[in-house]
Amino acid sequence: MKDKAEKTEKITQPARIAAFLHSIAGKRSLVNVRLAGSERYFNSALLNVDQERGYLYLDELFPAEGHQRVAPGIKVHIYTLKDRVGVHFMTVIESIQTHDKTAVYVLPFPESIDYQQKRSHYRVYIGLGQHFGVKLKNAEEEEFEGRLVDLSLGGLGVSLPRDTPIKEGEELELMELYLPDEDNLNVKVEVRRVQDDSNRRQLSVGLMFLKLSAQADRILQRSMIVLEREQIRRQSRTD
Repeated sequence: MKDKAEKTEKITQPARIAAFLHSIAGKRSLVNVRLAGSERYFNSALLNVDQERGYLYLDELFPAEGHQRVAPGIKVHIYTLKDRVGVHFMTVIESIQTHDKTAVYVLPFPESIDYQQKRSHYRVYIGLGQHFGVKLKNAEEEEFEGRLVDLSLGGLGVSLPRDTPIKEGEELELMELYLPDEDNLNVKVEVRRVQDDSNRRQLSVGLMFLKLSAQADRILQRSMIVLEREQIRRQSRTD
């Protein structure tokens, strides 16, 4: 969902890279992690930065399916926010340690950091203990109900019944999505991805928002902050 016209500053100076990583780790902000070759995003947190040795330490991926896919040598893309602006960098998992029965990934500093001008890459994953229903309608007035899986300012991921008649490129109406402490969000969306999740017998669907109003954008921003705080609270419980 990246906008090709999006302006990006590439940071390559080691001192600035270290300063960026320190600022993220200091706030213990959630980060999104995408394993190379996959479109799935997982949540984590940047725990520590060792500038002298040139390593950063990443918390175990959530949900657990992410950790099961991790191994030394795997390249990872990491997305987060700094001062409400998107940050992206790529590095590789060098080793996996265990601290208090929780995995910690050791990764070398990235060679560069992309400092973007919007938050379209940043997603909040909806944990198993949370449930937000979604109702969609197509041009034929057929309605489908599903569950919210992840949310970003660029779109959302939903889980739908396997027999839902939906295809990539189709425009839908998002009729109902009640986010934390907010009114219903009703907007137009475009289907960008449809994958058959045979393990769960469901469809994994990626939707992109079309022509968000200023009010809808504010609702999304507030909701993402609430969801992120909830994820941090849940992670803190397990530390």
